[in-house]
Amino acid sequence: MDKKHGEEESIILCDMAKALLVADVPGVSPEPPTDELLHELRVPQIELEMQNEELRRTQLALEESRDRYLDLYEFAPVGYLTLTDTGLITETNLTAAILLGLERKKLLQHRFDFFIHPEDRDRWCRLFTGLMQHASRERFDLRLTCGDGTLLHAHLDIWHHASDGKASGTHIMLTDITGYVRMEQSLALNEARLRGILNSAMDAIITVDEAQNIVFFNAAAESIFGWSCEQVTGAPLALLLPERFRTVHARYIGQFGEAGSISRPMDGSRTIVALHRNGNEFMINASISQINENGAKFYTVILRDVTEQVMTENALHRSQEELRELAAAAHSIREQEKRHIARELHDELGQSLTSLKMDVMWLIDRPTTDQIAQVKKFEDMLSIIDGLTATTRRISSDLRPLMLDDLGLVPAAEWLVQNFMEHTGIRCELTIAMPERALQEPYATAMFRILQEALTNAARHAHATLIKIILAQTDGDIHLSVRDNGCGFITSTLRNQSYGLIGMRERIYLLDGAIKIDSEPGRGTTIDVRIPIPIIRPEASA
Repeated sequence: MDKKHGEEESIILCDMAKALLVADVPGVSPEPPTDELLHELRVPQIELEMQNEELRRTQLALEESRDRYLDLYEFAPVGYLTLTDTGLITETNLTAAILLGLERKKLLQHRFDFFIHPEDRDRWCRLFTGLMQHASRERFDLRLTCGDGTLLHAHLDIWHHASDGKASGTHIMLTDITGYVRMEQSLALNEARLRGILNSAMDAIITVDEAQNIVFFNAAAESIFGWSCEQVTGAPLALLLPERFRTVHARYIGQFGEAGSISRPMDGSRTIVALHRNGNEFMINASISQINENGAKFYTVILRDVTEQVMTENALHRSQEELRELAAAAHSIREQEKRHIARELHDELGQSLTSLKMDVMWLIDRPTTDQIAQVKKFEDMLSIIDGLTATTRRISSDLRPLMLDDLGLVPAAEWLVQNFMEHTGIRCELTIAMPERALQEPYATAMFRILQEALTNAARHAHATLIKIILAQTDGDIHLSVRDNGCGFITSTLRNQSYGLIGMRERIYLLDGAIKIDSEPGRGTTIDVRIPIPIIRPEASA
């Protein structure tokens, strides 16, 4: 085809030369033999001149094209190198010389592995050897050490060619990715710092994508929910919620995303029920925010376990209710005590005083007659006075036993237990392991009243036949245990049913103590009380 094309061009040039010859010699007719011969000789000459002109234009075009290629080659944004099979640099562009920090002449005297970072040199050798064997193309990143000692992160696009009868060679296209690598390193450092901050946060932080699948789970979240980050990454957020709340919660997040709000507390100001890995439910407070990143929407939830707070608030609420009930009970008890004392004064002291007054009036009316009757009357009056004294002492002891002030807790407790057995017939076993006068106020009174209330409750409600009492003191606290063999009760029904036990609890709490009530129907009741007491050490003698 090229030969045919050449022949066609020759014919065209010949025709053009003939046309030019006719145009240059007007009036000359080609018919005579001499002119025709001349004409035929000048046609090739003109044809050669035209070919020379065409070659000159082609050469100029090639030179322009070469110059453009050299500019593109020399000043390309990437470096180009050609290596021998031994790795010696034979060709390079200006960009490669600039990147490697050496003049081009000096660069052509080095092996390429001279610039490979020592830690990457073995990897380069393996890749280069494999490239020589398979004449393939590889792309990889390497660290290079430039001529001035600076570190260059480079991406290498390298290929090897080996043709029969032609010299083989390896070509490298070298791209500087140092800025990209540093940017990645800076980004990784910032992400590590952010992750460190998020993982050190006291609150749990969870991020989910638009499909509500978990993409971030910090250390606090791991601690609160019992799952590791690796276990929940990619899992649905519903994994952390009880099944009965999952649909409502998913709908809430969807509505929040559609509303376009940046952040808001979840579920208003109320607490949310969450699910631990072990299946236990607990209470949390949470806030939610959203962000759009590269067209993708992410939701971040910051939450806090408020189970203890809720329990404390509920306990405080119960305590306040108990205090109100205790105040009402105390008022009722005071009124009952007043009525009891008034009845005692009226029924016993009042009647005895009335009888005594009548005897005195009788003696006034009969000053001298019947001395035997007078003596008898005086004896009756003394008996009434003795009764008044005993009644007064009994009422006083009921209000506060003088023995507690005079002799201390141990004798008072022994008297209380003995008096309890005499009045109720319930057998008691009292074990005391403490000095008689070791306990000071207000601890002695508190323990006496707690023991008194425990015995009263056992007598009223337990139907017990035996009560075992232990009163002991250690270096740090005083311990009281009252255990009966009565009918027992369900402890959950205790609240709002025993003002006596509420009063015991308040006395103990005021002294920073603790009370434990253990009871089951048919297995009796045990009341265990411990109150810390200050250690009083004897002063050193002067």
